[in-house]
Amino acid sequence: MSCKLSETVYIAGPITGDPSYRDKFAAAEQALSNTAGVDGLFNPAEIFRPLDEAIVCDDTILACCLKLVDRCSAIALLPGWQKSRGAKAELRRYRESKEPRECVFFMLDMYPKPGAKGQYSTIITRYDGLKAWQSEHDLDMF
Repeated sequence: MSCKLSETVYIAGPITGDPSYRDKFAAAEQALSNTAGVDGLFNPAEIFRPLDEAIVCDDTILACCLKLVDRCSAIALLPGWQKSRGAKAELRRYRESKEPRECVFFMLDMYPKPGAKGQYSTIITRYDGLKAWQSEHDLDMF
């Protein structure tokens, strides 16, 4: 059963060095919309595609991403976010902009579908509040 949420979710994950990042972000967007019932989604892989294709520097794109993070009530973290400078900065900004009890995290596990290039099966885990998320994730890594 899915219920619609009034949350606006920012999708954060590794982009640099991952040739299939657009597929992963699109799969995350679809899974969050269909499975988690989220209405408002910010997918930076699509929103900033024109800047990326125009070869705007990464720092400029990240500054734009951080402005979007400020407007979101939740953040979704794709696999590998721990190794991404941008995703860690977005997560840091999100945590700093919210009261710990207001934080909502969606952790996504993604598995390529056999024989379906660019498609992923996605498992979503939701954590309400920073304390719930901290119990399973080490924030000292950044």
